[in-house]
Amino acid sequence: MSLTSQLHHGALSAWCADRFPGVEGLIDQVHAAARRRLPVRPIGEVNSDHWTQIDGAFRQRLAFFASRESPYAALLGAARVGLPGASMIDTMVGLWPTQRDMPPTYREQASQLRPIPTGWHNLAPSACLRPWEIPAGEPGSADHVVEVFTSWLVRYLVQHVPPGSVAASRAAEQNLARACWVLAGYESAYRGSGRLPAELAIEHQHLRGGRDKSEEHEGALAGRLLDAAPRAVVGELVALVDRLSSSGVLEILRTLADNPDPGQPLGYAPPTVASQWSGGDLVVGDTLIGIKTIVNAQDRAQIARWLFQILTAWLDTPHRYRIRNVGLLLARHGVLLSWPLKVFAKILVDHRDRVSSVRREFLEYAYALRDAEGAVPLTVGGDHGS
Repeated sequence: MSLTSQLHHGALSAWCADRFPGVEGLIDQVHAAARRRLPVRPIGEVNSDHWTQIDGAFRQRLAFFASRESPYAALLGAARVGLPGASMIDTMVGLWPTQRDMPPTYREQASQLRPIPTGWHNLAPSACLRPWEIPAGEPGSADHVVEVFTSWLVRYLVQHVPPGSVAASRAAEQNLARACWVLAGYESAYRGSGRLPAELAIEHQHLRGGRDKSEEHEGALAGRLLDAAPRAVVGELVALVDRLSSSGVLEILRTLADNPDPGQPLGYAPPTVASQWSGGDLVVGDTLIGIKTIVNAQDRAQIARWLFQILTAWLDTPHRYRIRNVGLLLARHGVLLSWPLKVFAKILVDHRDRVSSVRREFLEYAYALRDAEGAVPLTVGGDHGS
């Protein structure tokens, strides 16, 4: 059971509910902030897959806003379904700007390394993250597709959407939304489903059937995948970016990163807070942020789980990311709430003198659960639906 599952319906969820009586006051803050803005909603009727696709694709879009790290889980998911062969993962991870800056001796294990403020964090030996141990499908005639798509996307981002910005044109932002949908589809195969979304799977079947050849221009091949993205998903993703821009959230994120020079990264996405088990959505500056794409932010039990999730900043015991603050981004409402980590913990525990002991208990219990169940990769998040 992953940490997210533990915090949703496992033993750790019950433990947190018992130890953090102050969560009710924080829930009230989230309620009040959500009530001040009408959320971005889907246009027309949508199915359950729509919510999942939006959630994954929007997290990827925010990742590109903050950094130029490889979409690790997406590439591993592509390998799981046999596109491409698992042996190509390190090569494709190495195409991304952040990874291109790593020492040459690291490049053969690029998929195992994560940038941190002081250099690189090596995740190995993490069996769940080793691409060659992923049960992959049979490779077919479209093995090159993910590599070509990745090369195209890296260049497209450099040309049209530098870190810390939105695209200069509506068309470019729509294209990026489509690309994020493709990556979210790959990632869904890695996180547990073992399959691609129907529209993406159909397009890959066409490619496997030889409709497009490897010598075709990479922009045309990438266009095949982009065109598979549902129109409703693309429109909603662009609307969510618009909401964060118009509400000032994107400017707040730049401020949290101390306003880096144009084109410079704002942080890390996704951060690996605790090797082999706990990750996060975003670290900007010294703030760990959980991203939520829920329309109805009124369920108190659900909000409590969100707040417990961002307390996973405690799991960064080596202080790799230098986290001093935690935040919760309500994407559809255009609201970012944040707290100094020490203040956040004091509110949760509701007793200043007990924070240290409760933190120690939390770490002991969380790591005992991890060790008992085996390490699993995780992105903090995963709430879908209305």
